[in-house]
Amino acid sequence: MQRREFFQKGSAGLAGLTMGSMLAESAAAGAACAATADDGAETEAAGAQFITAEGRDPHEVLAASPPYSVILFNRNHPHTLDKTLVMDKPLTVLGLHARMPEGLAATPLVSIQAEGVRFTDFELHGNTESITTNWAANRASCLTIQAGEFVVERGLVTRASRHGILVASGTDQDLGDYPVAVGKDIRNGVIRDIIARDIRRDGVSIEGRPEGSISHLLVENIWLYRSPDRGAVEACDGADNITFRNIYAEDAAYVADVMHDHGKNVAHNHTLENIHGVRCRHVVRTGNRDLGHTGLTVRNVIAEQCGLPLRISNTRGVWIEGVRVTMHSGGPIAAISNCHGVSVNHVMLLSGTPGDEAIQLKGCSHTRLDEFLDVRADES
Repeated sequence: MQRREFFQKGSAGLAGLTMGSMLAESAAAGAACAATADDGAETEAAGAQFITAEGRDPHEVLAASPPYSVILFNRNHPHTLDKTLVMDKPLTVLGLHARMPEGLAATPLVSIQAEGVRFTDFELHGNTESITTNWAANRASCLTIQAGEFVVERGLVTRASRHGILVASGTDQDLGDYPVAVGKDIRNGVIRDIIARDIRRDGVSIEGRPEGSISHLLVENIWLYRSPDRGAVEACDGADNITFRNIYAEDAAYVADVMHDHGKNVAHNHTLENIHGVRCRHVVRTGNRDLGHTGLTVRNVIAEQCGLPLRISNTRGVWIEGVRVTMHSGGPIAAISNCHGVSVNHVMLLSGTPGDEAIQLKGCSHTRLDEFLDVRADES
């Protein structure tokens, strides 16, 4: 989908939401939660409201809103926030446009702290150029998510000094003044239709912790433009059963970094589909150690002017299918090391300079390579 079409879709989606439809949706969500909860939860759901936040302080609006309420901001009117806006109850929040003040350090713009939050049609702008001292300690993500059962969609994130969107299950300095309790797991969530520009690290980062796991997340329709150190999406440190679908990045270190670890947790079952990189060092990489990672599926990869499109390591059960490479500058298309149970199917070099070994396997066992096609040989 082209960027113009994406924005039109997002605007049309917001314009098409009426007070009645949003109240009905919120009431339905509240009823579903109350159906398995106690009488107190039923009372909270019954008190849900439709709230127009035009001209009001976002912190005060969220603090005063009953659970399961629908809060509508005017996206044409940005708010400059000098402290983190916290969503600590199930809410539907639409149209928020927020910015960090220049020089504000170690303070995320928005933090989701409760299950059942839906955050849509938003713009979040960081201040990365103004963080010039002690960058490692002062960086911050635009949005942090610390609870499951969420939907985050149709958003624009820019100029983040850390990640555009961070899903993190444990305490972390990047989570600002609102750390989660140790041991809190995050399960079930959707992040989709996100444009990220000028992000210092990842557009969307999913980070497990030893004290809390992350599993069963869907991340789809992500466009990243410029990330000097990282890429569009990342899953690391024990995030399990993660699906990345329809991911695009240009001018970045990579498109997707999965099965990543810092010597901590083991990851299982990462699926990537329709991954497209332009002028990236890698399209898919695994920055990991030999800890027992299992289950990596990669389908439909497009690499344009990418140095080493696939760099896969230290994983059991690797399935790669459908790779198209253009304007290749030499060297292998895929470098796979210390992986066991590897299937590589339908790899095609359309243009560029091939290396001596297109698919490089080192220290791997139980491998199968089918159909590497050098289409350049057919050029007249």
